[in-house]
Amino acid sequence: MENSITSRECHVLNPDEQCALKRVEKSLKYVDGRYQVAIPWKKEDPKLPNNNTEKRLLKSPEIAIAYSKNIIQYLEKGYIRKIDPAEEKPSRKWYLPHFPVVRPDRATTKTRVVFDASTKCDGISLNDVIFASI
Repeated sequence: MENSITSRECHVLNPDEQCALKRVEKSLKYVDGRYQVAIPWKKEDPKLPNNNTEKRLLKSPEIAIAYSKNIIQYLEKGYIRKIDPAEEKPSRKWYLPHFPVVRPDRATTKTRVVFDASTKCDGISLNDVIFASI
């Protein structure tokens, strides 16, 4: 009978991964039964342009209505929340790019919301300014 030794591969973190891990560890919180973590920015104050899905939706009212229904469902399910105007505004903000995918051939969910952090606006994306997952 031969003894088998299970070897465990160790992953050595590169400097970017080490920095990202430190930022995640520093910001990690457990609040009301959920974990919260800050976005692991590469720089303290990245300059991100405003991307505006609303302008595109104004060109297609029927898609805009279906899209709005999806957003309302997200609110009802607690996936997103409406920001109170009295709530303190962050010093920087970035809206995760999202857009409709329309599938008229589907019996249900003809329009769905797709979030895409790799979408570029003015030549820059959210993925460009945050550390990749480790």
